[in-house]
Amino acid sequence: MKKAMALMLSLVMALSLGACTTGGTTESAASGGSAAATGAEIASGEKKDTVVYAYPNDPESFGPLRQPKSGYSEMTYQIYDCLFTYDTDGNFVPSVCTEVEQVDGSHYKLHLRNDVKFSDGHLLTAEDVVYSLKMYSEDSNSSSWVKYLDMENTKAADDVTVELALVSEYAFAISTLQNVNLFYQEAYEASVDGMTSNPIGSGPYTLKEYVSGSYALFEARDDYWGDKASIPNLKVMFIKEASQRTTALQTGEVDCAYDVLPSDYSGLIAEGFSGSEIITDRALNLMFNNSSSSICQDPKVRQAIAYATDNEGILQAAYGGYGELCTTCSSVGMINLSDMYIPDDYYTYDLDKAKAAFSDAGIADGTSFTIMVKSGDAATTTCAEILQQSLQSVGMNAEIKQVEAAVFDDSQKDENSGYDISFNTMNTAGSKSSLDLINLYCFIIPNLHYTNEEGAELSAAAVNTTDKDLIHENTEKLTQLICDEVPYYAIASNATLLVANGALNEVVPARGGITVRGNYFSWR
Repeated sequence: MKKAMALMLSLVMALSLGACTTGGTTESAASGGSAAATGAEIASGEKKDTVVYAYPNDPESFGPLRQPKSGYSEMTYQIYDCLFTYDTDGNFVPSVCTEVEQVDGSHYKLHLRNDVKFSDGHLLTAEDVVYSLKMYSEDSNSSSWVKYLDMENTKAADDVTVELALVSEYAFAISTLQNVNLFYQEAYEASVDGMTSNPIGSGPYTLKEYVSGSYALFEARDDYWGDKASIPNLKVMFIKEASQRTTALQTGEVDCAYDVLPSDYSGLIAEGFSGSEIITDRALNLMFNNSSSSICQDPKVRQAIAYATDNEGILQAAYGGYGELCTTCSSVGMINLSDMYIPDDYYTYDLDKAKAAFSDAGIADGTSFTIMVKSGDAATTTCAEILQQSLQSVGMNAEIKQVEAAVFDDSQKDENSGYDISFNTMNTAGSKSSLDLINLYCFIIPNLHYTNEEGAELSAAAVNTTDKDLIHENTEKLTQLICDEVPYYAIASNATLLVANGALNEVVPARGGITVRGNYFSWR
């Protein structure tokens, strides 16, 4: 599998932030086919004034506050600006905020541009930024992005300076601010529905038309302060089924499609389309029930199962081979993924070692394990079947338990729900940090039922500081601990596949490699 590059040579649109030297996107292309025909049309001067993009999820709301609906952040990023972003290597990329000045561990100054205007002509000021942060802190869906802010002491020093105060030092307090959409009080309070249907933002596009369940049409702003759109309109068509997105691409109904099926991808490339493989901080994992209710409470048993996991076979069978195998307890798409966080051998598939580990743990042949997956999820069901066969090969039995998606998370959180192993993805809330991932899944949310006093102390000390040396030192210790005890086992960072006709120029994804705005598109 080719390692992903930071830039894409076609279209990339949407998903959740990038990687270090191993993360980002990979582009592949071929000549001929429908893409060549489209390219010929563009070359002759018949450039379309609209890019049509197929996306699976209708956000249902275009308001600035966070919504739980999938696809919300990708759509609203066309309308609203954020303070700043980070590139695929974790470097600061200025936007409305040009500089973050650290005063001390819990105080910062945000220096803003003085020329940012909303689509109704209102000039953005520091007061608007403070209002946006305040509204996020008071909204149950949005507060996680700003939960460490001390809003009583966060204020506008002048029109272009925000004095930011934290409740206490927190390693990811600044990075998560990239998820905040900026808006202003008068416009928001004048809206009868919280800008759900008539949003006013300072981003490059305005919402021109929206048909629920069908499409959203965004129109480029001539007065946008940043990079102007070379294509006046972006039309996003909401097409739930992946196979239908492929068909729409092949028939020319859309110019690009997000989350193409692995089984369709190579064929589209052969037809002349260009493709991108996007790897983020998301990874597929074995998530063990570490509680006393499961046989997997024993680390030796978890190690045995990790050795019995055919990572490469899973990536190939379930995801067409598109992605990268994990070499430590997090995605290869994490930023600043130090070699010190990667063990010499992260449970390379070895049935002999698996059998020996089961024997060392005192597990008798014929012992049964229950593998829980979401009903209707073909990919994770395939993963479970492969693991089931491997466990049977070393003398164990395994039952696959299908659970409805609506109750899957609750079933994971219930240690007595009758499972030993589950397949699920894990990712951070925007930090793309191994430390954040370990802290979140091992010591905050209860899905793993894992306890380790030393690990909890190391994690808390690293998370609640801005001391980079301490963060690095404790992250190294934590990754070694988690790799040894295996409360979860990271399998692979499976890629999200995007395909576009060859008439689109390359684009550089924003927000660490996961989102592309309409103003990044241009015809060749």
